[in-house]
Amino acid sequence: MSITKQIHQTINEAFRFIASQQQADGCFLSDLNKNTTFYTSLILATNIHTKNEDWCVVQKCAADFVLSQCSELQTINYWARNSNEYITNPYPDDIDDTFVAMQGLYNYDASLITEKRLAMLISLLLRQEVVAGGPYKTWITSSPSPEWQDVDVVANSNVASFLSLLNINLPPLQKYFEGQIINKTMSKYYDNEIVRLYFIAQAITNKDAVIEKILLLQSCDGTWDTPLHTALAVSALIRFNKNNLNLLPAIHFLLNTAKNGQWSATNLYIETIGATGSTYSSCNAYISVCCVAALSLYINMKDYNGITVDRAEVIFIKNVKEHCLLITDNDLLSNQLQYALSLLAIKDPQHEIQLLSYKFYQSLFDKKSVPHELPLQLAIANTLGWIGYSIYDRILDRENCIVQLPLANVCIEAMTDIFHSVLSIEEYTIFKRIISGINEATLWEHTNCTIISDVLPETPPDYNDLIVLAKKSLGHALGPILICCKLGELKQAQLVEEFFIHYLIAKQLNDDAHDWVEDLSNGFINSVSTRIINYCKTYNIEQLQEYFWNYHIDEVVTTIFHNITLARNILKKVTAIADVTYLDSLLTPLEQSSLQAKEERNKTKQFLHEFQKIN
Repeated sequence: MSITKQIHQTINEAFRFIASQQQADGCFLSDLNKNTTFYTSLILATNIHTKNEDWCVVQKCAADFVLSQCSELQTINYWARNSNEYITNPYPDDIDDTFVAMQGLYNYDASLITEKRLAMLISLLLRQEVVAGGPYKTWITSSPSPEWQDVDVVANSNVASFLSLLNINLPPLQKYFEGQIINKTMSKYYDNEIVRLYFIAQAITNKDAVIEKILLLQSCDGTWDTPLHTALAVSALIRFNKNNLNLLPAIHFLLNTAKNGQWSATNLYIETIGATGSTYSSCNAYISVCCVAALSLYINMKDYNGITVDRAEVIFIKNVKEHCLLITDNDLLSNQLQYALSLLAIKDPQHEIQLLSYKFYQSLFDKKSVPHELPLQLAIANTLGWIGYSIYDRILDRENCIVQLPLANVCIEAMTDIFHSVLSIEEYTIFKRIISGINEATLWEHTNCTIISDVLPETPPDYNDLIVLAKKSLGHALGPILICCKLGELKQAQLVEEFFIHYLIAKQLNDDAHDWVEDLSNGFINSVSTRIINYCKTYNIEQLQEYFWNYHIDEVVTTIFHNITLARNILKKVTAIADVTYLDSLLTPLEQSSLQAKEERNKTKQFLHEFQKIN
């Protein structure tokens, strides 16, 4: 039997088994026959890319059950409300069960998430937030008891996953996830790392760091320990990595371990925590759903036409990291440098900092005139420069990282040594000019835009033509600019610099539009907030937000698009490169992000009326 037929046969058997496990009221019991709502919601929330009559019936009955469990405030309890467990072992309602249930309802029928229901959910999050924008406390209760005050990364992932379905992204919540990834994810309820990473992968905008950790947990035989963990890993890799990885061993493992549509039981989470120990929960029907999801994704991989893995790029990035780590043999600095490189992977998921010189070199008509080792040297210098200047910025922003100052100095010194060794006197003059511009822009920014000791300036800073936004980051463009110089194309180098000036203005404006509230709360007036403050004549964030979303967002988007247009027009004049696809691709996400911001504004207005009625 071919693998395709085997997959279809296994999926059909699994659907029959799943349907056989559903109760008359639409719910799915745990393997210990406990009447929890959670598995029903998880099953309904799982995307399966295969049509099947049994599955359609399962979804309809599951949705009816979940709707029957919603409280007046649209919250869900772990136990079914008509069950013995709900009476004998009560829990408060919680955000984990609630937002997985809402994901399931949305996946089944998006119209079930009405404006009124959404307004109630937003109101719930406002009551549960630890800080504005997340993360959120797990348990929905007014009790001050410490046992109900925890914040869980998986529960918050399920909140973010639901919000992402509505194109709502909360930057503070994303920073929380990034911190969890860097410092190793922990959870009071989910003690398996693959399970935690699977849920985080659905929530975090930067998938790369999560995917990398999932790949590191893969066994030598190509599997992840159990059928459940293998299925979760395969689904995450196909849905979010979008690379042509060799998943065939994992698929064979799922097929070979299936018996009449079901797989061996594996605990998903800790159900109760007691003095004598913890009890775990599993559900064979949910495991079968996860395996079907992985198999259906695999057989339909043609629907996931993302960027395929370029092995040369992977090797290049690996070489950059290895060379960066050679700049010091001090253990403390090496550990800090390792952390900084991990942070870079999160901040720069497309590896733009490390790949820019390489990609630009690959696009040239005349590669032979450029020393073949130059792109690697420029990439190392760019990476070290990013680390060094990022630390300087955090110190100037009064973050508690003065201990990293020696690392910043070592990185900047190593970066300078690289440029000094590979550049001619004329080329080094360009390097010094751009570095001087970075220093001048940094000094201007921290002199004029930083609120010190809560003393608010009467007149907000004037960013003028926004060129300061580009000057501060123009070191990023040194690689392509200097490669043009090596070609003897000084006019081309100037055009490339102009392209990056407009690209960096658009990029920083886009970042400022998303971060201005957080920046202002932290005592920094960015290029977006300064315009709003100047117009509104106030520093009241609520008033500023109202003006931003009602009026100023359109001006910001117009300015971003203007700079993108200028960048594209300049790109047409860059004749040194044979293919402008990569440079043009840097602009596309900025267009999409700007349009998405306007869409979010419109969505906010849609449910604002309902939200105000219940508050």
